[in-house]
Amino acid sequence: MSKSRLPAPDGLALTLRSLFGRAVTVKVLPVLVAPVASSLTASYELDDGTVGGACILDVQLAASLGAALALMPPAVAAEAVRRGALDAALMENVHEVLNICTGLFEGGDAPHVRLGAVGTGAVPAAVQAMLKVPRNTVTIEVTVQGYPPGKFAAAVG
Repeated sequence: MSKSRLPAPDGLALTLRSLFGRAVTVKVLPVLVAPVASSLTASYELDDGTVGGACILDVQLAASLGAALALMPPAVAAEAVRRGALDAALMENVHEVLNICTGLFEGGDAPHVRLGAVGTGAVPAAVQAMLKVPRNTVTIEVTVQGYPPGKFAAAVG
């Protein structure tokens, strides 16, 4: 079976722009952003239950995406960044955004995936293994108009 497709920066921008109805800019960064304790990690599972892809959002981007989805003021995202954690409402919203981003890992001959575990803290071993293969990773700086910018790292296995 072929592996999941690595999300394309332009595809991410288009998805978010369509979802939020706001301008979204993206810029590929030359170095993979390493996850930290406040990062939000999402795994994308293949039909057989194995992890086929993952993304890691820094707290800035997670807060911005969660706030933008519900049209919350940018100050809500800024407060979450100040605290270094998302509240329940922002977490639920960013979970929905990550579910919609499932399509970024599919297409062409890539297999079907579904959103698996989403959380902060320790990065699952399967995701850590993917992050060690540079050609299978991308880091994108994302700015949603009116919200704090942040980083989105993706990996496929």
